[in-house]
Amino acid sequence: MNIKFKSIFQHVTLPAFLVSIASIVVITYFGLLALERLKPKTPPVQTYQKEAEKTLIDEYYPEKKYTVSELIEENGKYIVFVYCGAKDGDVFASGVVIGRDKNENLIVLTNYHVIENLKTTSSSVPSCGVRVQGAEGAEGNEYYYGQPTFFPEEISKKDMELIDFAFLTIKAEPRIKLTQIAEDGTKTEADLPSTFLVLDTFPIICSSDQLKIGEDLVVLGFPDVSGIGIPGIESTAKFTATEGIISEKINNSDYYFNTSAKIEYGNSGGGAFLKSSGCLAGLPTFVRAGELESLGRILNTNKLKGEFLNKVISF
Repeated sequence: MNIKFKSIFQHVTLPAFLVSIASIVVITYFGLLALERLKPKTPPVQTYQKEAEKTLIDEYYPEKKYTVSELIEENGKYIVFVYCGAKDGDVFASGVVIGRDKNENLIVLTNYHVIENLKTTSSSVPSCGVRVQGAEGAEGNEYYYGQPTFFPEEISKKDMELIDFAFLTIKAEPRIKLTQIAEDGTKTEADLPSTFLVLDTFPIICSSDQLKIGEDLVVLGFPDVSGIGIPGIESTAKFTATEGIISEKINNSDYYFNTSAKIEYGNSGGGAFLKSSGCLAGLPTFVRAGELESLGRILNTNKLKGEFLNKVISF
């Protein structure tokens, strides 16, 4: 064996030997690279989890840009006109039907300043009423009593007053009676309907990730200035939409954020919805005037849900 081994290599020069070795190394490298590319790819677990999370978010918050009319069609049924008898005069505002309590009563979310100065009434008659936007644009053909409601074991009245949120409970009874006057002066009294608010869905509250500066939103409600202001003609606030954006960065600790959308008296307690997903971003609550312009303040419903609403409403 040794003699044959020597006879094979004794005539091979060193440079030729090195070239042969280098050729073998290069061929082996590219061969392995080609085999690696032919193998089926399995994504890492972390990448799969991120894709699954994104899919889940997209299912709940699809990347759809609502038009204003589409947003109203989807969420307008949750916005109600609120009127309460106050000691210094009647208060007119807005509210959002947010869900049901443990007794299956409908709960309207509005601002505390709407109910803070109510007249004293008999125990059987609530201090506030609710008017619902009628079907196909009909104005105010459904009325309900709205009883200001507190949940002292779950939420302190002090917190409600400080943060400025309140609840109205809508029940089927007692019914509101309407006095109608005919042209000849004849008066008739009739029970108003109490079956319109048969809701099995409620607005979806925005997640904190969705509340970003620059997001388009639409404010829905019943501002005072939307009614007719002609002498001799009754002025009734109409269902109204105004557009704007979230005007500042929102932190997790923020109860309020600014918006460029127009807000007027009567908008208090209404709904501000994002056009990107249709979710409820908050309640228009007040306006702060600057030297030249003013910015509306929206009460953050995501913050309210995490700290208070979850205690009394099932989402």
